[in-house]
Amino acid sequence: MKLYHRLFALLLCCALLVGSLPAFAAASPREDALRFLLQQAKEPSAGDTYGDWEIFALARSGGAVADGYYAAWLKRVDRVLAENGGKLTGPVTGNLRLMLSLLALDRNLSDVGGYDLTAIVKDSQRVCRTAVMGPVFGILILKNTGGDPAAEQAYLQHLLDKQLADGGWALSGQIADPDATAMTLQALSYFREKAEVQTAIHALTAEMKPLRRQSSDIKNVLERSGVMREMVEAEEKMRREKLEREYFLYPKEKAELKNTMPKSSEPQAKAPARKDDRAR
Repeated sequence: MKLYHRLFALLLCCALLVGSLPAFAAASPREDALRFLLQQAKEPSAGDTYGDWEIFALARSGGAVADGYYAAWLKRVDRVLAENGGKLTGPVTGNLRLMLSLLALDRNLSDVGGYDLTAIVKDSQRVCRTAVMGPVFGILILKNTGGDPAAEQAYLQHLLDKQLADGGWALSGQIADPDATAMTLQALSYFREKAEVQTAIHALTAEMKPLRRQSSDIKNVLERSGVMREMVEAEEKMRREKLEREYFLYPKEKAELKNTMPKSSEPQAKAPARKDDRAR
């Protein structure tokens, strides 16, 4: 009995000790993402797809970075320009991507290492040779640097012309993808009062079946950018109700549907296990 009392007292002391320790809050998804980026981008390159986007993401997040981190990347940008006579080489979308990263760091695009980069984004003929990302980046840059009405209109018309039959946009092919569609919506949000843009958004929300798996993401983008919010909510409600009728029937309805289906006399082959199921 004494041993029992001693064990109980020991457990009670342990519980009190643990309860008195300070609570450590779990890292948020944002903090996890920032930590991952900093681990992957210790010395991000200038003019590199991953390096530029990592700088953009970190700068826009407002997360803490080491002293001199951004300054070191800006020096790499200056060095690239100096080595190429003040020009950015490579595809125009890569040039615009780097310019977006510079804007995220509040750099003046008319004076980057002593060179003016604004001519790149105003060259609508060159930018419109790309699928959708060039014009999208062009609009985002111009709307944050004073603008250029002629170039902006060219980019807007290009994006409207590139809308696919299924309502979205794609980097290539005729099937919309969420990446290109979401980026295009960000650009179109600046022109949401225009009738032709509202028509394009209506076509997207009416033909979202190919993007069904990502429909909630597309809806969130639309709502954040303020594009036809009421229309999106109405279209999404109709789409959700249709999906519930077709795919997510209530148990009673499922049973009724099962009873009306003809029964096969042949035994059904068992479906092969998926790779991820076997791994569990």
